[in-house]
Parts: sequence; structure tokens; C-alpha cells
Amino acid sequence: MIVENLFNLNFSLNQDGGEASSQQTNGGQGDLGSLPTINLMVVDPTKDIDINDTQFLSLVYKKIKEAKEVDTKTLRDIINTSKDPLYIIMAGSVGSGKSYFIDKHFADVTTIDVDDIKKDLGDTTGDKKVAKAVKILQAEVDKLLKGSKSFIQQGTSANLQSTINKLKKAKEHNFKTVLIYVDGGDEEEIFKRIQQRVGNGGHGASISLNKIKKSKKFSKLTLNALSNNLGNADELEISAINKAIDKTTKDIKKAQDLLDYFLIIE
Repeated sequence: MIVENLFNLNFSLNQDGGEASSQQTNGGQGDLGSLPTINLMVVDPTKDIDINDTQFLSLVYKKIKEAKEVDTKTLRDIINTSKDPLYIIMAGSVGSGKSYFIDKHFADVTTIDVDDIKKDLGDTTGDKKVAKAVKILQAEVDKLLKGSKSFIQQGTSANLQSTINKLKKAKEHNFKTVLIYVDGGDEEEIFKRIQQRVGNGGHGASISLNKIKKSKKFSKLTLNALSNNLGNADELEISAINKAIDKTTKDIKKAQDLLDYFLIIE
């Protein structure tokens, strides 16, 4: 079987004929930074092989996923070397540790957070202040997308439809896209951290345990949908994904293609 430019992958066979390596072309746009090499084992073409198209495509999808998943150091390298700016979305429930992670690893990258804007407005709960904060945030995002510097937008990303639209807009402005998911651990521990943070004057507002659980569930769903990790999705999750896809890209593969890299912090 000869496959040319499959899923924007260029394959090259080494001299020994045993292994093929590839780099994502990303549509030929910009530098690839430190994107990991994708390696596929290639069988001797003179021998019969027992593999069908479904198995082959499954292997390719697996390798694509592996190439997109990066660690913290690799992401730092990409930020430092990429010719294209990065639009980085944070995902994870309220109180999961997103701010801590940013402060520890990416404090030099511009970060915008609706909670910080609400705090600056003097109220974290009033509906009018929330609407005003969201409007200010969107204006700031639009401004940054017209620039050439990487930045982080912090939030829960529990709304898959909204996240897809954000990625699509970033792509339209020639940004590379990243999703960082911070798990945060046990929901009850997250609840305690939030109470302590708010009590000490930190950002955000007190939130119920049930809302934390829901936020975490759908933040994780956003990650799983965009990273092609839906093997354990239940009917409710599949339904939520289908609704989001129907209102955005109409095709989950197109939604996944909007994401260049993802990072999971557990």
C-alpha cells in the first residue's frame, strides 16, 4: 500500500528499510518548533502482511495523537522557537491549580483570566459585572490575536463548543494552538482549596462541590474530544460532543485538527 501525504504527514523510509519517520507539515505553515518525530514501523513490502485498512488507520491516529501530546519542557521549547505565536487555552475545573501551574512554568507568557477582570471590577458574582468582564475579556483576546506574541487564556474550557470556536478563531489568525488540561485531583480537595483561596482574598468565588464535579467532568470531556480519546465516553458525553460538533465544524476530525498540541497535568 502506498500512502502519500496522509493526514499531512510526509513519510520517509530510512536506508535499512525498517523504520519510517515523519514530521507533521501543519499545512506547510510556519516552523514546527520541537514537535516530536512520528515513527511508524514499516514491514518488508515483498512479504504478505496481515493488516486491514481499519487497523492501519488506527495506528496512524495513535501516532498523530502521540505527536500532539507534549510535556512541559517541550511546550516551553516550542514557545521559545516557534515562528508562529501560540494561543494556549487552559482547561480544568475551578481550583484545579491552573494559576499555580502558569505561575510556576509560564509566568513570562501573557495570561488573561475573566476572574481577574471581575475582581478588578470590584465584584465576582453580579450578573452585570460578569457580562461586562466577559466583554472586556473578548476584546482583549481579539487584540492579542491581531498581534504576534503567544498568550494564555485561562478558564475551565468546560464548554466544548466555545473551546472549538476559540481554537478556530486563533487558527484564522495564524496562531498555533495548545490545550493544557490540569486535573487537580480529588473534587473535595479542590473544594477545600477554593474555600481557602477565596477566604484569603484570592481570585474567583466560592462554588459548590456539585459545580466543581460538573466543571471537571466537562473540562475533561473537552480534552478527550479534541485529543481523540473517547474510548470510555458514555452516552451523555457522546451526546454533548455531537451537539458541539453540529454547531461548529460538523466533523469531529476537523475539530481535532484545530488543536496542534495538548498537555495533561495530573
